[in-house]
Amino acid sequence: MPFKPSPQAKSRFRRRTIPVMIAVVAAHFLVRYYFAHHTPSQPVALLMASLPPLFLLLLYVLIVQFLNTDRDEVQVAYRRHAITWATAGTLAACLLWTGLALYKVVPDASLGAALFIFLGTLVMALLALRRRYQ
Repeated sequence: MPFKPSPQAKSRFRRRTIPVMIAVVAAHFLVRYYFAHHTPSQPVALLMASLPPLFLLLLYVLIVQFLNTDRDEVQVAYRRHAITWATAGTLAACLLWTGLALYKVVPDASLGAALFIFLGTLVMALLALRRRYQ
């Protein structure tokens, strides 16, 4: 039961995600540069620091939207179930890492690591749930 999106869905996904991925990287470097060379006020600092996560959130939304493009309800349920597990896995991994970093057991993680954790847990969830939805 492999996921086979239509060519139109693939094209739409690429047109939407490539600019967002570029924006994620650009926002990350822009914010790092700004904080390295300026001391912003609290409201500006909050706004600047929230830009990269907002772009990552938009990227997650686009990924979920792409995975739900099928008309088959079983396929959509399968992918939604996997997305739920991937989101829970990402949250658990990020909370665990944050807790360990708080006590200096591990170094602080980059914001971009959350995307790779999400994609990794999504692949694991898709593989683990495949048998259930056959």
